[in-house]
Amino acid sequence: MRFLLTLSLAAMLVFLPGCSEKPTDDQGAGSTAVTPDQNACVIDFQPRDLAVGQWISYGVDQDPAEVTFSVVAREAVAGTDCFWIQIEAGGNALQILIDPVLLGEAMDKASEAANEFLADPEAFVQTNAPGTPQQFLTTEDNLQNFMTFVSAVKMVKMSENGTIMAYDLTNVPATLQPVLQDPDFLAQLQAGFTVNMQGADAAGMTDSLARKLSEYEFDAENTTMNIAGATLEGSSFTITGTDRNAEVFFSSELPIFPLAFATATDSTGKTHSISVRGYGDEGAENLIPGAPAQTVDIAPMIQMLITQMQSQMQQAPARGAGGQ
Repeated sequence: MRFLLTLSLAAMLVFLPGCSEKPTDDQGAGSTAVTPDQNACVIDFQPRDLAVGQWISYGVDQDPAEVTFSVVAREAVAGTDCFWIQIEAGGNALQILIDPVLLGEAMDKASEAANEFLADPEAFVQTNAPGTPQQFLTTEDNLQNFMTFVSAVKMVKMSENGTIMAYDLTNVPATLQPVLQDPDFLAQLQAGFTVNMQGADAAGMTDSLARKLSEYEFDAENTTMNIAGATLEGSSFTITGTDRNAEVFFSSELPIFPLAFATATDSTGKTHSISVRGYGDEGAENLIPGAPAQTVDIAPMIQMLITQMQSQMQQAPARGAGGQ
């Protein structure tokens, strides 16, 4: 669990770096904007081309436990070559069938958003979440990128008590698309986020976040780092503040994921890090070989959850009116 939490932290951190110190010129002493000539480093989440045999292992702090991502097989879906990505930790494994073209589109969009953020963090927050930070979740661009990512995931496979089970996600995008294009549903969803803030000053949260960002310095440089016994070229991004610091290093020389190293120090001085323990272009072992005994279509389950959510949203205003 601690590994997953740290991995999630690292994933969030990659959206926060910038490529220079805060300028003190005519943009203002507190500006987080990055001038064009300073923006030499860019964030790129695009992985290398996937190929069967690739693998990469990550570990947290000094914990000997590792999680390994591997490309173990290729399978055509609707005429597109897709790849089975295996995730293994502690002897347990599952596999995800990925469309590399759609995954690449999603990573390009994520890279664009991250670079827009680093160009001017405060302006990015004010533009994309003028009311509350939760509005990030329902912007048109984020919803579209979410759909692209969901469309990239075709199937999940795992072994349950020795029986191989597969879960088909190919119909999930068509199930989600109508509700994510429904303005009433999105408005209710956004209202739900606001209610769940339990009385917080929702209107002032974006301004508060923007002010907080102005207290940090965002820096970056093209550099090298020793990763798993090899010197890799890449980009190092750092966030420096009075209460916490973070650094993330990306390298396109790595297979599957460009994330090589991430570390974060919190306000208590505790530091946690995630780093690559090993990687290669050959040698990945398929731990779930063979065809599944059963394939389950996930779309009906998703539709059931959507229907339940819509029902709860419709009942919420009625309960609120009855309590007044």
